[in-house]
Amino acid sequence: GPRRGGGGMSGRWDILEKPGNAADLLFAEITTDRLVLRWPEWRDVDAIERGMRDERVAEMIGGPPWPYPDGAAEEWVAGARSARRGGEMFYCAVGLRCDGGRFVGACSIRLSWRHGRGTLGYWLVPEEWGKGFASEFAAALVECGFGEFGLNKLEASAYADNPASGRVLEKCGFEREGLRRQQIHRAGRFRDELLYGVLRGQWMARKES
Repeated sequence: GPRRGGGGMSGRWDILEKPGNAADLLFAEITTDRLVLRWPEWRDVDAIERGMRDERVAEMIGGPPWPYPDGAAEEWVAGARSARRGGEMFYCAVGLRCDGGRFVGACSIRLSWRHGRGTLGYWLVPEEWGKGFASEFAAALVECGFGEFGLNKLEASAYADNPASGRVLEKCGFEREGLRRQQIHRAGRFRDELLYGVLRGQWMARKES
């Protein structure tokens, strides 16, 4: 086997592999009591645009441009589908089961197979806030990350002035790991970012308790 001694690193002992059934998992749908986490579809474009152009959403997420330009939603759907097929990101559209899977948000796990780590991201249209949907789909993502993908750690971040997002993560067993001061410029100001994480062992202990 590979040695870890004086001659430097050799072989692949420091690289974790994708699980053998990763391809099947990346193409699967996840259902919860009220939601379906499914492939992003072209029918979602209008709802994505409306959500991304709502200032209440835009000021609480870090990536998409503001103002949200024409064509960006189509690009996101195409990019999300490509990244999911490639095993880099587990992108999901969040749909309401009672309404034909109608788009109400999006969530994802950015997959670092080498380190056994995933990074959660999510957003929800404001009309559906306060109904527990974010906690419901975040719990499903955590279950998928540890139970299906076999990851060792999940991490996430939230703006310090977005306590609702922090509560979602804490309900799923995440613990606050750090604070990055004035880390991101968004909505006209520099924002503090809180870092959260949960380990596989913690998740297993919660399941068994």
